[in-house]
Amino acid sequence: MKIMIIDADPKGSLSLKSILSQAGYDAAIANNLDELLERPSCEQGTADFCEKRADLLLLDLPGLDLETRHKALSYYNKAKNHEKIRSVPAIMMIEINDMDDIDELFHHQSVDYITKPVRKADLLGRIRSVLSMKKEMDHRQAREKKLLEVTRQLEEAVQNLEQISSYDALTGVANRRYFDKYLNLTWERCGEEGLPLSLLMLDLDNFKDFNDTYGHQSGDRCLQAVALTLQKYFVLPGSLVCRYGGEEFAVIMPDLEGNKALSYAEEGRKKIEELSIPHRKSSVSAYVTVSIGVATTIPGNGEIDSYLKLVDASDKALYMAKGQGRNQVMTYEEMKCYQKVSQK
Repeated sequence: MKIMIIDADPKGSLSLKSILSQAGYDAAIANNLDELLERPSCEQGTADFCEKRADLLLLDLPGLDLETRHKALSYYNKAKNHEKIRSVPAIMMIEINDMDDIDELFHHQSVDYITKPVRKADLLGRIRSVLSMKKEMDHRQAREKKLLEVTRQLEEAVQNLEQISSYDALTGVANRRYFDKYLNLTWERCGEEGLPLSLLMLDLDNFKDFNDTYGHQSGDRCLQAVALTLQKYFVLPGSLVCRYGGEEFAVIMPDLEGNKALSYAEEGRKKIEELSIPHRKSSVSAYVTVSIGVATTIPGNGEIDSYLKLVDASDKALYMAKGQGRNQVMTYEEMKCYQKVSQK
């Protein structure tokens, strides 16, 4: 254990250092606190001591009047903010016999004291007691630090797990679980602010035939390319691209009314076809294409009165688009018009 002696009296300092060294402590001397705080850490040739690692300060408090001792003690407590001695306990050596003065001097101060002249047995006993308390405090702080680090790692692991569980491993876009959560939250926000909310459902045309022809690895690469294209194109504030399941994707687009949503959907359809991924078994194109269903509403108004019904509406529009020949966009309103015409 390392002890720094701060005493302006060279003779007294050397005597204390001898006592501490004989007791097995690594002791060093500084004339005053300023010298200790200004001394470079571990500088070669300075009292063969690294004050940055001090375990205890042994300070001689000036044997003058009470006011002077108060000033000295106040300076010490101010100096305790310094990084070198912030966590280092101290024992004050003080020449005073009136216990009332001692109580007044050390009232509310976080230091221990021993009266002078210092007796060897008393000094070593007090040092052992203070160092024992410091050791216990160091162990407690180490345990707390370790606990905080473990807690941080657990929180980080939970966040990573949450992120992993929210995204599709193959394509990197949000998965169905996160889609449901995000759509519900977006529905509530748009409803509160009176904003429109559009939902696009996309399905790759004749994808089973693509897998059967080119193999599932090619099918995976195709899904990845489509997902990346959707992510790059649908970048409006608040929008989210999701893999809904299999070869089906969804795009949530808040604050976007029907005609604009239709335009975005049509442009997205074109960009997928422009990838020029060969699909010789497609019934509509030489390349991979998608059919898209679009539904738009202002949450809380009209027949679509829940986010689940919005999903159902866009899904119905999607299957009407596939039924009408694939590789096209169909809105929910257009689908209802087709249904009315077919019923006549």
